[in-house]
Amino acid sequence: MSRDSFQNQIEDPSNYDREASSLDEIHLRDYFRVVMHRKWIIVSVFAITVLLVTLYTFKQKPTFQAVTTIRIYKESPKVLSFEEVMSSEGNLVNFYKTECEVLKSRTLAERVVNRLRLDLHPAFIGERKMKDSDVNKPVSEDKLVNTLLGMIKIELVRNSQLVDLKIETGYPGLCVSIADTLATEYVMKNLEDKVLTTSGATDEIVKQLETIKIRIEDSEKKLYKYARENDIVAMDASQSMILKELTTISGELTMAEAERISKEIRFLAVQNSDDLSSLPGIADNELINELKLTYTRLDAKYASELGRVKEGHPLVQRLKTEKDLIERQIKDEQGWVAKAIKAQYQEAVGKEKGLRQHLEELKRENNQLEGKSIGYKVLKREVDANTQLYEGLLQRMKEATVSSEIKTTNIQIVDKAVLPVIPIKPKKKLNVLLSMIVGLTLGTGFVFFLEYIDNTIKGTDDVEKYLNSTVLGVLEKVVVEKDEVQNFDTISHEMPKSTFAEAVRNIRTSIMLSSTDNPKKLLLVTSTTPSEGKTFVAGNLAIVIAKTGKKTLIVDCDFRKPRVHKAFNIETMPGLSNHFVGEGDLDTIIKPTGIPNLSVITCGLIPPNPSEMLGSHSMEQFCEEIKERFDTIILDTPPSMAVTDTVVLSNMVDGIIYVIKSGKVAKETAKRSLSQFVGKKADVLGIVMNSVDVTKGGYYQYGYGYGYGYGVDADKKKKKGIIERMKKKMKKEEKVENV
Repeated sequence: MSRDSFQNQIEDPSNYDREASSLDEIHLRDYFRVVMHRKWIIVSVFAITVLLVTLYTFKQKPTFQAVTTIRIYKESPKVLSFEEVMSSEGNLVNFYKTECEVLKSRTLAERVVNRLRLDLHPAFIGERKMKDSDVNKPVSEDKLVNTLLGMIKIELVRNSQLVDLKIETGYPGLCVSIADTLATEYVMKNLEDKVLTTSGATDEIVKQLETIKIRIEDSEKKLYKYARENDIVAMDASQSMILKELTTISGELTMAEAERISKEIRFLAVQNSDDLSSLPGIADNELINELKLTYTRLDAKYASELGRVKEGHPLVQRLKTEKDLIERQIKDEQGWVAKAIKAQYQEAVGKEKGLRQHLEELKRENNQLEGKSIGYKVLKREVDANTQLYEGLLQRMKEATVSSEIKTTNIQIVDKAVLPVIPIKPKKKLNVLLSMIVGLTLGTGFVFFLEYIDNTIKGTDDVEKYLNSTVLGVLEKVVVEKDEVQNFDTISHEMPKSTFAEAVRNIRTSIMLSSTDNPKKLLLVTSTTPSEGKTFVAGNLAIVIAKTGKKTLIVDCDFRKPRVHKAFNIETMPGLSNHFVGEGDLDTIIKPTGIPNLSVITCGLIPPNPSEMLGSHSMEQFCEEIKERFDTIILDTPPSMAVTDTVVLSNMVDGIIYVIKSGKVAKETAKRSLSQFVGKKADVLGIVMNSVDVTKGGYYQYGYGYGYGYGVDADKKKKKGIIERMKKKMKKEEKVENV
C-alpha cells in the first residue's frame, strides 16, 4: 500500500468506504467458505434440534381421529307443496358457517357429555388409578364441555353440502362414539327446534287470523257505506259515458284546431298582402281566371286596333270600355273571395272555442266522479288485501299443522365414523424431517450471524478489501507433535522442507521483490496487539534469509516483554540496553545462534524508559553500525497500538513488516494501527497473515499450496507417514500451536 493512498483514506474515510464497497462483491463461494469455516456449529445446532424434536415427538401420546360426515341441505324437503315455516333467507356461505358454529356450540356439547357420561371417562377426568373417593367426586360440567370442544373440529367439504365432524383423542373407541353421537344429537336438536318453531308459528297464526278477520269486517262495512252514499253503481255508468265523450270531443277539437290554423294562415295572408291575385284561393279561382283571360284578349285586340286606327275611333273606344268593365269585375270578384276567407276563419275560431269549452266541462265532471271513485277503490283494495292475507294465513295454519305431525329434517348422516387404527399425531417422520430442515436453517443462520458480528481480519481478502495493503504471505496454523520439534520458534530450521518453511520463504521472496531497485536492509517487524506471533514470524524469517548466505541479525527491541532470547534459547544478558548504557560493546552483545549466518542481539535489562531509549541518538548510531556489519537486520518491536516504541523506530528503518493473526484483530483497529506509519521514513512493505487455519473447508484464499517432503522419494514419505500415524495412536501428548 502506498503512502499517498493510505493518507487519502485516513483524511477522508468515505474514500475507504467507496473502495471497500467496490471490492466487497459477494460470490457463492464466499457463502460456502463461511459455512465450511463454522461447519461444526451448524452440525451442533442441527443435531441438538433434531435430538430435541425427536425426543419430544416420541414422548408424545398418540392421538387418533374419527370422522363422521353429514349432509346439510340449504332448505328442508317440501311437504304438501309448502316451504319450511320461519325459514331465514341468507347467503349460502353464511348459512353453512352458522351451522358449523352450531355444531361447536356448548349446548350441543352438553348433550353429548350427558349422553355418553363423559364425566366418568379417563380422557376427561385424567388417567390415574381412581380411588372410590375420586369416582364419587363431581367434575365441573364447564370443564367437561371445554375439554370436549377442544377435541371437535368442523370442516366444510369444498364445493359441496357435506360437513366433516372430526374428533381427536388418545382413545380410538372414544373418537368414534363422540363423532357419531355428535351427529345424532345435532339431527335430534334440529328436529326439536323445528317442532318448537312450528308449534309457536301455529299459535301465532291463529292470533293473526282473529285480528285480520275483524279488520275484514270493518273494511267491508266502510266500503258498503261509501258506495251507498255516493251512488257508486250509477256513477260507474256516468263515468263511462263521460270518458267516451271526452275521447270523441278531444278528437274533434284536434281537427278543429288544425282547420282553424289552416284558415288563419289564409286570412293573415289576405290581410297583409297588397296584391290579392297571387294568394291561394284567388289565384286558383276559375271565374277570376276566365275574366283575366278575357281581359288579356281584349287588351291584345285593343292594342292591335290602336296601332291601325286612331284612339278616338269608335271600335277602339268600345274595346277600351269592355276592358275596363272586365277589370272592375276581376277586382270585385277578388274582394268577395277575401271576405269569404275571413268568414271561414271566423267560423273556424268559433267552432274551436266551442269544442274547447265543452271539453273543459267534461273534464270537470269526470274529475268529480274520479274523486269519488278513488275513495271507493282505496276501500276496495283494503277489503281485498285483508281477504287475501286471511286466506293465506289460513292455508299456512293448515300446512303447519300437517308439518308438526311429520318429522323431517334437512340433515342427513352420510358416513358414520370408522374405528381409527393409525394415529394422526405425532407425525414422527414429518416432525423429524421438519426438525432437520429447521435445524439446518437455524444453524446456517446462526453461522452467518456470527460471521456478521465477527469484524476481525481473517484472510487475504480482508487485507485487500479493508486495509488496501499488500499481502506478503500467509502462514498456516502449525500443529506438530511435541517430540517432532525441539524448538517450535525455529521450526523453519528444524523442518526446512515443511509447508510452513516454504511459506516463510515465500514471504522472504515477496520482500526481496518489493525492493529490487533499493534493497531493504533494516526491517522492522510489528503487529497490532500482543500475541499475534510477530517474534515467531521475525525469527523464522531471519532463519530463511540466513540460509540464503546473507549475514542476518535479529534484534530484540521489545523492551517491555522481550522474547527473542527464549525463541533462540540464548542468555538475555548482556543485551541492547546494556550496550546503550556502556556495559558492553557491539561485539559483546552480538550472539551466535548455531544457525549459519544468523546472529541475535537480545534485549538485556528492561529499562524504565523504553521509548526514550529507542528514540535516542544512540539507537540511530547502533542502526548505522549494524548495517555495516550485516546484510539484513530484523528488529522485533512491541505491538504498535500498545506503545509508541514501534512508531519511534519506524523513522530509522528501511521497511516495516506488519503481522496480523487471523481472527484476532478488528478491521478498524488494524486500520488505525497502520495509519500511525503514514508520513514516516519507512513504508509498510506488506502484511503477513499468521496462524491461518486451512483445515476449515478452504475458508480463506492463500495463493499458494505446498506439500511436505521436497526431495524425499515416495517410499520414504510413505514410511514416514506410517510412523507418524503410529506415534499419534500410541502417544496422546499435548499439541503445541504457534502463538
